[in-house]
Amino acid sequence: MLGSQTANNFEISYHKTQVNAENNTAALTLPYTNTQQNETIWLRIADTTQSCYKVISFDIEVQSEAVANALKPYELCDDDSDDDATNGKTTFDLTTKHQELLGDQSLDDFAIKFYNTQVEADAATAGTEINTSIQNTTNPQTVFARIENKDNTNCYATTALKLVVNPLPVITSEVTLKQCDTDSDGFIEFNLNEANSLISQNHAQENFTYYETEADAISVVNPIKTPTAYTNQVGINDVVFARIETNKKCYRTAK
Repeated sequence: MLGSQTANNFEISYHKTQVNAENNTAALTLPYTNTQQNETIWLRIADTTQSCYKVISFDIEVQSEAVANALKPYELCDDDSDDDATNGKTTFDLTTKHQELLGDQSLDDFAIKFYNTQVEADAATAGTEINTSIQNTTNPQTVFARIENKDNTNCYATTALKLVVNPLPVITSEVTLKQCDTDSDGFIEFNLNEANSLISQNHAQENFTYYETEADAISVVNPIKTPTAYTNQVGINDVVFARIETNKKCYRTAK
């Protein structure tokens, strides 16, 4: 308002209405706390005698501060999407964390971006964002989420997100379980759980379920209900499939 004028030569006051500003009444106490999200304020500038003055209005607006809700670690199982199921790398879709970050905030009002460092997340320099689908470079790896008000990007908050790739179980993909035939008809009960130790050395810390087809084992449908008393369905030689899961729900199948 002053421009090149000297502040000591003028008196400035702020008012709720144009009438108050014109009459130099009901000046606002500073600092001023708004009573509405959007308000019009009238400014009065006058000489020290208050005989010469002008008034002008301006708007003040308060946008909602963004809240970055804490994010749980984003955990996936290793896979062979990069032709290596043991290197601790996979692709993370960061958009799956949007709702957790937003909480009860709306994506219509807030934008979400991800960065490699806290410094980049605070600066929000264009071109430093990382893709919403990324392959981790270390395991674990930490990236940083920034949530900002679309109307005022200075209203923002950040939080860290840990990316974790859990290993698949280490197994022998095909084993043989033999049983003596007591009546020579080619059929007998098997305790399929006896194959657990043949399939995995870490079997005591893993969960085993058995299926008649590999497709069922992958889809987790139609499990064999009595694996400790399973009669083979094909005489002499039959095949079943085990699904082996770690405590992180990472699995492989074995024949």
